[in-house]
Amino acid sequence: MRWWILPGLLASNRESGSRLNARMNIFVTGLSYKTAPVEVREKLAVRPSLLPCLGCRLKINAGLDEVVLLSTCNRVEVYGTAPWIQGRVHRIFQQLCPADTDVTPYIYVKEGADAVRHLFSVTSGLDSMVIGETEITGQVKLAYQAAQAAKLTGRVLYRVFRRRCRPPRKSAPRPASAAARLPWAVWPWSWRSAFLTGNFRRKP
Repeated sequence: MRWWILPGLLASNRESGSRLNARMNIFVTGLSYKTAPVEVREKLAVRPSLLPCLGCRLKINAGLDEVVLLSTCNRVEVYGTAPWIQGRVHRIFQQLCPADTDVTPYIYVKEGADAVRHLFSVTSGLDSMVIGETEITGQVKLAYQAAQAAKLTGRVLYRVFRRRCRPPRKSAPRPASAAARLPWAVWPWSWRSAFLTGNFRRKP
């Protein structure tokens, strides 16, 4: 099994087994409009006000170190970190599913770099039903903020989600031209004449 950590973004961990257990493996598990019909997704949907409470239950009962629960009309996903993933996915969906619902055929699991790439794809709208839609960016941000406020996140998920939830950088304003910065009263006569007549050609 290949393990991944996040020193800056992601790197392969080749340390000994005793030190490996101290590392946290990032993963995502869930279902979306691509894998599950709407009636199944509706059974797992979580109201925004319940995200912190259910996230806490997931962290404790599934033995996760960090967790962010994302629930929208098109997907329900759990992003988390743990020393290993095997055996935890079943416990995660025991907390999310009604007792009479089997979601095993619809679930996907991604680990390490694949999990990070999946988050990037979701947040950018590339994995949405309508490609490029921007509403999902705000939903991911709110899901992370809810988990962070409930103290369910740590250093690993902070680094990953920070890259996707930060506001876009504003481009620097273009400097005004020299003429625009000067009051009309101090414009040279040649500038005034050119402005009034529309003749901006240089004289030979």
